[in-house]
Amino acid sequence: MRYKIAICDDESQICFLIQNHLKQIFRERIVDYEVDCFTSGEELCEQMEKADYDLVFLDIELPKMDGVDVGNYIRNKLHDNTIQIAYISSQEKYSMRLFDSRPINFLIKPLTQEALAKLIDTFLDISGSMKKSIVININREHKRIMLSDIIYFTSDGRTVTAATTNDNYIFYNTLKSVYNEVKDDYFFFVHKSYLVNYRFIRKYTYKEIIMSTEEHIPISRNRRPQIKNIFFELKKEELNNGCV
Repeated sequence: MRYKIAICDDESQICFLIQNHLKQIFRERIVDYEVDCFTSGEELCEQMEKADYDLVFLDIELPKMDGVDVGNYIRNKLHDNTIQIAYISSQEKYSMRLFDSRPINFLIKPLTQEALAKLIDTFLDISGSMKKSIVININREHKRIMLSDIIYFTSDGRTVTAATTNDNYIFYNTLKSVYNEVKDDYFFFVHKSYLVNYRFIRKYTYKEIIMSTEEHIPISRNRRPQIKNIFFELKKEELNNGCV
């Protein structure tokens, strides 16, 4: 597979530096890739209307449309929750503003090959898991759905609905059985009738979660302490990987 990467920075030397580091990093990992460079957020957003990227490096201090605006455009306008966003900046003060766009990392300039290599390893690990799928049976036909496209599963009696970024699929099964297939891929119960994909969670409170689709899903009372611990562990994992 060939990964498509975009670099957006108004300093051409930063784009050149990242390109050089990526060349060495991907060569060592024997992974095919291609890179497009942009000097403005507007230019990148225009291109993203017609091109799909797997990873985007975004400078936060872009003129006019800054990196945070571009990240929000990707998540809220394009409704793309699978592309990985890596912010770069010379300052650390932006970390809280970046939460809603769920970046894979936040790198501080000057950039080093070691930091970029760690980010790429995390990216390759995530993109590998995102290519996993589940096979469901609909009207006696098997259908394969990518786990990275599934926002949540919900049950109603004997049927389960897989709510995806494209459509909803209803099939006969139990949530417990589905959970056994996806539990190692960032899916967890928030309610006996809801099994959610962590990657699509926009906001978490003690009583509910808000998905990227703006749907509010309640957290059952008996699961609240457990969900709090799950979020704590997942956020700790992100921090350990260099994420915000």
